[in-house]
Amino acid sequence: MSTREKLFPSKWLKHTDIPEDGLVATITRVDLDTVGDEGESKPVVSFKETTKGLVLNVTNFDLIAAWHGEDTDNWVGRRITLYRTTTTFKGKPVNAIRVVAKQAKMPAPPAEAMAAAEAALFPDV
Repeated sequence: MSTREKLFPSKWLKHTDIPEDGLVATITRVDLDTVGDEGESKPVVSFKETTKGLVLNVTNFDLIAAWHGEDTDNWVGRRITLYRTTTTFKGKPVNAIRVVAKQAKMPAPPAEAMAAAEAALFPDV
C-alpha cells in the first residue's frame, strides 16, 4: 500500500516537503489562488526549486514584505529560505513553514524561540 501523501498529493507546500535543514528557494511569481474547502482566495508564492506553491499567511507575507517590499511583483527573483517549525493555532501547537531572508540553509529554531521572535515582530497579532 502507499502513504496518504502519495495517494492524496497536495499542490501546496507542507512542512513535510521542507528538508530539515531548510530550502533555499527563488520566487518566480505570486498569484491569488483558491485555497481550502471554502474556496477562499489567498496569495500563493511559486518557486523555481519546487512545483508546489506556498500559501501565504499574514506572518510569512509580512516577513517577506519587510525584506523585499509590499509589492509582490518586486519579490520575483528574490531568494528566501523556507524552514519547518511549530506555532500555535487556536491554542494548539501545529506544524508550520516559516521564511527567513538568509540564503544559507539552516535548521529550524526551537518553537519557543520562534514564538518569542514573532511576538516581538507582531505584538498585536
